[in-house]
Amino acid sequence: MQTTYPGRWKSRPNTASAFSMLRRVGFLGVLLIVVLTTASAGAPVQLSYVYSDSMEPTIGVNDGYILVPAGEVQNGDIVTFWSDERDAYVTHRIVGQTADGYLTKGDNNPQIDQETGYPPVTRGEIRGEVLTVGGEPLLIPQLGFVLATARANLSAVLALAGGVLALLWAREGQTRPTRDLTRVRDVAGPVFLVGFLAVGGLLVYGGSSHDIPLVAVESAAGASGPRTVLVGTAEAVETQIELPQMPLTTRVVGSHGIDVTTMTRSATNLSIEGTIHPARTIGPVPAQITVNRYPAVLPHSVLVWLHNWHPIAAASATSGLIFGPLWVLYWVAIDGREPIRRSRSRLWTILTEGFE
Repeated sequence: MQTTYPGRWKSRPNTASAFSMLRRVGFLGVLLIVVLTTASAGAPVQLSYVYSDSMEPTIGVNDGYILVPAGEVQNGDIVTFWSDERDAYVTHRIVGQTADGYLTKGDNNPQIDQETGYPPVTRGEIRGEVLTVGGEPLLIPQLGFVLATARANLSAVLALAGGVLALLWAREGQTRPTRDLTRVRDVAGPVFLVGFLAVGGLLVYGGSSHDIPLVAVESAAGASGPRTVLVGTAEAVETQIELPQMPLTTRVVGSHGIDVTTMTRSATNLSIEGTIHPARTIGPVPAQITVNRYPAVLPHSVLVWLHNWHPIAAASATSGLIFGPLWVLYWVAIDGREPIRRSRSRLWTILTEGFE
């Protein structure tokens, strides 16, 4: 039998289980937001979107899609590939094959890409294939708009999501008539969760990128400078990167447009030798070195493997190893049922329990 206590909120059956489910859904939602806003070219499965109308009506502007590893590429497949000429990823349909590579075309374009001056796409340039169901791509409408908004306001999104999860956590299990006590567990859970997400977010987005200024030229006469390379030639380059000294951290170095052959590290300097990917046209050559720092809680080889799979994996493992022992210590040494104080704040009561 339900009992109504005068001046208090009514207890509701199954409220605890409902809030437990909401908390789990909320956590998965926050995790999904983080994954969506940190697309990685090295991840086996990715979410992406198109920002032009070249694939309409098959894929509209800002429509998202799921990119999966490409198996045997065939005519009619929609693939995402890297284009040095555009300095961007392109999602178009395979319409033919030659000895030099694949022919591609946007469904909304009157000509194939190669007829407008772009070279055939090699197998190594293909990053993945668009997932299809029944021959049609599986789309997420307006994913591009959602991602752009989330990326532009990432701090606010994570803060809002963490706040919502904290409120859901605080409400779980508070279905007893006496609700004016704030217990240790009501605070510890949200604090650990927000801390885990905050540290993970800083690790994912706290990396630095360093462009190597290079220009491709056609003749050796114009290639006398140290920062020029010949078109179509894979040339060796060297670069020095100054880094701030940060003890008790591990660096993970990545590259784009350059195959690193030798790397010399010091506390404040990174010396890199490598081979630039051959440029197909004259002009700037995209070449970049990225540096991500992680607290030194994992072996470097494990951290590199996780980071190459996806930065979120490395950040989550690192953040988990930081907060995991603290959570175990809390669970062993502290009674979460102990009250912290008697809450008399009307605002806190409204936020955590709602109106009568």
